[in-house]
Parts: sequence; structure tokens; C-alpha cells
Amino acid sequence: KVEGFTVPAQVIVSHLQDVVRFKKGAAAPAAAAPGQPQTQTVAAGSSNWWSKARAVVGGPTAIPGMGMNVVQGNVTAGNASPGIPSGMPFIDTDHVGGAKIGGYSIADILGLVMLALAAGVTGGMMTMGGGVLQVAGMMVFFGYGMYLIRPVVFLTNVVVYGAASLRNDKAQLVQWDKVKPLIPWGVGGVVLGYFIGNAIGDSVVGILLGLFALIMAGKAVLEILQPNGGEETAESISAAEAEDEMDELMALADGTARPKPSGLALPEGPARSAVLGLPMGLFSGILGISGGVIEVPLQRYVGRISLQNAIANSSVLVFWASVAGSVVAFLHGSSTGLIHWEAPVTLALVMIPGAYVGGIIGARLMRVLPVRVLKGVYAATMAAIALKMLTSV
Repeated sequence: KVEGFTVPAQVIVSHLQDVVRFKKGAAAPAAAAPGQPQTQTVAAGSSNWWSKARAVVGGPTAIPGMGMNVVQGNVTAGNASPGIPSGMPFIDTDHVGGAKIGGYSIADILGLVMLALAAGVTGGMMTMGGGVLQVAGMMVFFGYGMYLIRPVVFLTNVVVYGAASLRNDKAQLVQWDKVKPLIPWGVGGVVLGYFIGNAIGDSVVGILLGLFALIMAGKAVLEILQPNGGEETAESISAAEAEDEMDELMALADGTARPKPSGLALPEGPARSAVLGLPMGLFSGILGISGGVIEVPLQRYVGRISLQNAIANSSVLVFWASVAGSVVAFLHGSSTGLIHWEAPVTLALVMIPGAYVGGIIGARLMRVLPVRVLKGVYAATMAAIALKMLTSV
């Protein structure tokens, strides 16, 4: 993408010949008109295209009017150089100087901080959805592609979910015997999802992200319409589990105990670990989201684990999947020239503090605001994301 500069056609043709083969028919060269100088013809070729282009725009055989900056330079309204389209602005805001941090303007830095803060608040309030908002915001408002977004999100998740995992482990909420078999599946899923996401392209990822946000909005609305507004506090969960445990003890005393159902009734083993770990990794790799929005329900309704333990277990899985995603995204992106490592590192350093502070704020809001209000805000946010992503394709 070139903005604000003219590029000679032969430069584009010769460069594209590295990857595209053009069909060329025989055409007689046009003779120069009498009295006009013969212009130099540069043949297209892939071996030395840059040396030919440099000779055209700045060498001793430079062709007048080729390779000039049509936006800046010694150009005034009354002294237009040849080759400059009429009506072109004389100030190029994309290439002029200004205060920047790591190559990014102050406005972009502040915007990214606010986006990270909003994503952190969303994730802190509902323990899900923050990654959807972060990825959609970077695509829509900043125009970043998924090659850059994925490593940024993965790095952010490594820090945020790493800290959450330490807190949950300290509170003895992480069930390591249940988590460890899932980690290889989550790591394998994020690697596979990364390459699938690259193969299908950003436009398809945008559609999938919009549909995903639409489903989340619908889920939140259905929960609001329930008699209890979808409220499921830790106290009510603990009371229900204590009641179930008492029922089992009474059944054992009476000799009428029966096996307790366990979700899909999958036996312990690779199949169960794959069901609980692989989907989270795939969604994380394809869409660039944390995957907790997938893993928490799987832990709860397939693994039959309480909400607190499901969130704690998911934080560990997201952390390791994000570590693997970061490694793959940096190695693949840097080796293929899709990204330079400085860009995602800079953006991640900008967004991590906002995401961390936003998560703390969201967690406190969850304690003071009614559940219906939280779910209403969440539903509206996801619906807005779905509308924007699905209508901008």
C-alpha cells in the first residue's frame, strides 16, 4: 500500500514479476513524435528490478517526473511540477513528522490504551468477551490485520492470564490434575488455529468474529430473560454443591447410591481431554481471542466443574495456549516478513497496563452492579461488535 507517492508502473510490474506471471502479447513500440526526446524503456524483470527502478528515479539516466514525491517538496500552488495530479494536497499527514512513541502517534497510543481498558473491563465483568472487543477494535478502528493482532493479543494474554493463574493457584482454585492433561491439546489447537486463520484470511475471520459476538449477545439476552436473570453467584454454586454432596452421603448410607452423571459421560482419557482442551485453542488461534469464553462453559457443563474452578482452570489453559501462540506468531511472522517483532511488542506493552487495570475495574463492578445490568451492557457490546463486523465486510 502506497499513500501520497507516485510509483512508476515499471517498478510495480517488475516487482510483481517475483510472484505473478503476466501474459504479454506482442506489441509494436510507439514511435516518438518528431521533436520529442526518446524516453528510456525499462524492461520488466525479477532479478534486478530494484537497480533498474533506482536508475529510473534517481540515477544518471533518470527520467524526469519519475519517482518524485507529489505531496511534499518544492511544490507551490503556482509552481506545480509535471506529473502532479491537480487537486493533490500539499501536506501528507501520514508522512510528516510529529510526536511518536515507538513509531506510533500519540493519538493511536491513547486509543489503544482506551481499547485495552474497555476490553479489560468487559472481561473482568463477565469473565469473557474482552478478547472479542480487543480484536474487533484493532481491526475496525485501527485497521490492523490479523498477522499483527494475533501476536499482540497473545502477548497481552500471557501477562494478564499469567497473573490470574498465579492468583487462582494461590487461592487453591486450580485443579491441576484436571488441567495438565488439557494443556497439550490447547497448545496444539492454538498452533493449528493460527495457520487456519491465516489461510482463510482477515475478511472471513471478521465474519466469524461478528457471528461469534452475535451468539454471545443472544446468550446474554436469554440469560437476562431467565427468572433469576442468569445470576449464578459463588455462594449459590457452593450451596448447590454442598447439597449434592449431602445427597450422595445419604444415598451411600442407605445403600442406594448411583453413579453421578458427568456431562457428556466421556470417560477419562485422550478423547475427554481433546473435547475440553482443543476447541479453546482452535478458537484462540483462528480469531485471536483468549478462548476463555469457550473453555469456561466446557469446564462447567462437560467437565462438571464449579464456576470458580472452571474460571481458574481456564486461566491456566489460556496462559499456556497464549505462550504457544506468541512463539508461533513471532517465528512465522518474522521468518516470512509479515511482521517485524518490534511492532507487536510495542503494541502489547501499550495495551497490557490498560487490560490489567480494566480487569480489576470490571471485577469490582461485578460485585456492586446487578447481574442483569452487567449482562445488559455485555449484550449491547457484543451486539454492536457483531453489527460492525458483519456490515463492514
